Amino acid sequence: MFFISILFLGASPAAQWALGRAVSQLAVRSALRRLRRLGLALWATAFHP
Repeated sequence: MFFISILFLGASPAAQWALGRAVSQLAVRSALRRLRRLGLALWATAFHP
């Protein structure tokens, strides 16, 4: 995380925006993946008690 903050401080505003966007997209993707796993687990337990 420290490395990302160093990159962030040394980058141009456009690069900062792109980097921030990439990091937020990664966070959203991992959250969706987690929710999908949870949803599949709930679906499996509902149909196979």
